[in-house]
Amino acid sequence: MKEGLVRMKKDKLNLTVPAIVFAVCAVAASALRILQYFTVVEPYRGFFTRFNFGIALFYALIAFSAIYFGVSFFIKRKSVGFDAAVSKRPVSGIASLLCGAGAFASVYGEYADMGKDVSAYAVTSASTGSNSGKVLVFAALIFGLCSAVFFIVYGVACITGKNNGSAYKLLALAPVMWSLSRLVLRFTRTVSYVRVSELLLEMLALCAYCIFFMAFARSVGSIESDSSKWKVAAFGFIGALFGIICFVPRLAALLAGHPELIYVLSRADISDLTTALFMLVTVFSRICKNTVLTDENGAPVDENAEPAAEEANETEK
Repeated sequence: MKEGLVRMKKDKLNLTVPAIVFAVCAVAASALRILQYFTVVEPYRGFFTRFNFGIALFYALIAFSAIYFGVSFFIKRKSVGFDAAVSKRPVSGIASLLCGAGAFASVYGEYADMGKDVSAYAVTSASTGSNSGKVLVFAALIFGLCSAVFFIVYGVACITGKNNGSAYKLLALAPVMWSLSRLVLRFTRTVSYVRVSELLLEMLALCAYCIFFMAFARSVGSIESDSSKWKVAAFGFIGALFGIICFVPRLAALLAGHPELIYVLSRADISDLTTALFMLVTVFSRICKNTVLTDENGAPVDENAEPAAEEANETEK
């Protein structure tokens, strides 16, 4: 490092309170959702048979958690940093590999159900017809495969510690496009996403996935932006919460021997769980206090200019 420059230590950001809020909200919301399956959700169709206090509490809990994470990290956005140092991160690597496996499993599930999905997703207008539905489905499949490849190569990079993922700037956008294409598919369904709770939860989850992975791609690709770092933290928690809510209750219904309780066009997608795991690991391993490179007088210095300055000094010597 150039003489006279001081780099602040990258301390971990205190995430104790957000972690507690996340755990409480995830457990409570999952429990309420499981209770809804067995009491107020119409089999196969996913409509609420009646409105009760539990439904209001469920949505209030989700709204509270999303607002809390968004506002709390936005307020301290200037102090939120992203650790992009090149080092071995075995836990992050394993989580990424699991996310890649989950993406492959999700793509296979989409392919297996393609006939049903195409008919469900196809835009109904005469100008577009079912061909648009097929294009959207195939786009989701392709982006899903690209996402799986990204998670695998990124996982290997984390385990070996040879790079920090910045070499995969373009491939890092695959999860964004995969989430976006699946979101568009759900928008084209003719059923009301307001009345069908499963569909609404999936769409909210995919919105959170899009924002998180876009911010993650910018951060891991060293495309500096203060707005990206706090979004990794905030939407990491929000996306993980929705991923758990979308997967755990459905798994509980399947284990209880009542698959009919799940909306016919939804399924227990393992990628929701692995995505939630990846988000949480990323938040707890990568989010840190923002660091500033300063001179001996405390004035901020452009970190990217440092290598060039060092080379120039060595050349003069």
